[in-house]
Amino acid sequence: MSDTTSILERTALAGCLPPYSAAAKEMRRDLRADGVNVTLNNVPLHNREAWTLHEAAKVWSVDYHALLVAANSGLLITFRPLTRRGTKSWRRVTRKAMEEYLGRFEE
Repeated sequence: MSDTTSILERTALAGCLPPYSAAAKEMRRDLRADGVNVTLNNVPLHNREAWTLHEAAKVWSVDYHALLVAANSGLLITFRPLTRRGTKSWRRVTRKAMEEYLGRFEE
C-alpha cells in the first residue's frame, strides 16, 4: 500500500514541476523504473488532432499492423514533424486522414 501511495505522490509531484526541468526528468525516470509512464502531453488521446500510428490504432480501435501497411502503401496519409534537433520524428496521422481512411470501409 505504501508503494502505491508513494508512486501516486511522485506522479502528482511530477505533474507540478516544469516539464523540461532536471528535477522533472529525474522524477519521470524514477517513475519509469517503477513501471509508471508519465507523459508531457496533458491532452487526452481522443481529443488530439494527430497521433502516432500506435496511438491512432488505440483511439480508433484498429489493428496497428493494418495501419502500418496502409501507411506504407500510401492509402493512409502520414507526416513526420521535426524534433527540436531538426531530425524527423515518428510518423503521425491526422484526424481527417483517419476519418477518410476509415470512411472507405463504411457502407
